Amino acid sequence: MSDNLMNQNGDATPAMLAHSHVRYLLKIAHDYKSDAIKIKIYHEKDGSLTATFETLASLCLEMFPKVLIGSRICMGYKKNQTISYEQIIQEIKKEMSNTKHDLQKLYDNDQNLCQALNIELFSTVKNKYNFYYLIELKDSKKIYLKNFASIRYGTFSENKNYAIDYFSHNAIQKLLEDVERYTFQKLNKSAKLLIQN
Repeated sequence: MSDNLMNQNGDATPAMLAHSHVRYLLKIAHDYKSDAIKIKIYHEKDGSLTATFETLASLCLEMFPKVLIGSRICMGYKKNQTISYEQIIQEIKKEMSNTKHDLQKLYDNDQNLCQALNIELFSTVKNKYNFYYLIELKDSKKIYLKNFASIRYGTFSENKNYAIDYFSHNAIQKLLEDVERYTFQKLNKSAKLLIQN
């Protein structure tokens, strides 16, 4: 077992083991973010951005807050030796599945994250022609992000999105970088606290 899973007594607690899997989820989110930005930069050259960037960005904006959910749950069991690793994992899975891919719900439930990202309002816009998230920042800037279903299925989606806003892509990239940085800092802090048991 690696040293970063050991507390001061040389033991790995159930919370520490579960936290290692949360860290792996952060790596997956990081990889999606890196690929999204590479795709964006590549397609900016020819002026044809694809739905792939929006899909990966949407996944990232879902996964980073879910990493924070997992970390928070692990921290709640920091000193608990009676709970099993499997029970912690099941609790994390249950809480993550409660939000599905509802970005508004994820961000509304984490005001510390919104404050760190300077998000004033995270709302859902849904009508006959559009289904997207509107992210209003404290500096009055607005970011438009298509809903995941409308990106995947286009015209065949139950909730379509006919609007194309490539002007938000730079702002989405910055938001991805900011949410990753915040999540990484929070996860490192919780890992250190778990080890200090």
